[in-house]
Amino acid sequence: MTFTNTDTLDQAVKAFKRLPVDDQLAALASIYTAASGSLSSSASGIASSKDAGEMLKHVKEMRPDEQVQLLRDVFSDQKTQAEEEVLDPHPSKALLELIPGVGTPPLSQYRSLDTNSRLGFLYQLAQQVSLPTDYQLSSEGTELLNSLKSLDFDQQVKFLSQVV
Repeated sequence: MTFTNTDTLDQAVKAFKRLPVDDQLAALASIYTAASGSLSSSASGIASSKDAGEMLKHVKEMRPDEQVQLLRDVFSDQKTQAEEEVLDPHPSKALLELIPGVGTPPLSQYRSLDTNSRLGFLYQLAQQVSLPTDYQLSSEGTELLNSLKSLDFDQQVKFLSQVV
């Protein structure tokens, strides 16, 4: 049984990484929503990192469309493994990012978090950022979510750890 579940977990991670970025975000939102009761107590401890808290505060100050774009950047960055720094598209904010000591771009902040801090950050962010009500998850995304239901809680957390 462990072999089958490990196989399912590996297949789920691969399937997740093949999804378009918006489907990845929708799948994560669904997973966090479904597991919110179980995760809430563990996520509070996970997200106690100072860096994750500062990043969450910074992201809360962003407009909703900027928050969604940051999440898209995070997950599209993981797909391409790009190492270049991307400055804020707003010229005055980009200029501030170039001044030493002024601030770290959110994508760089996210990259610097450890896995547990990322899990906690995304859990807390999922409590505030919602998907558009008219968003339709692709059939591949729906299939992924259905396969994740066969995993126990610990394996679902392991899945999240591997994709964040």
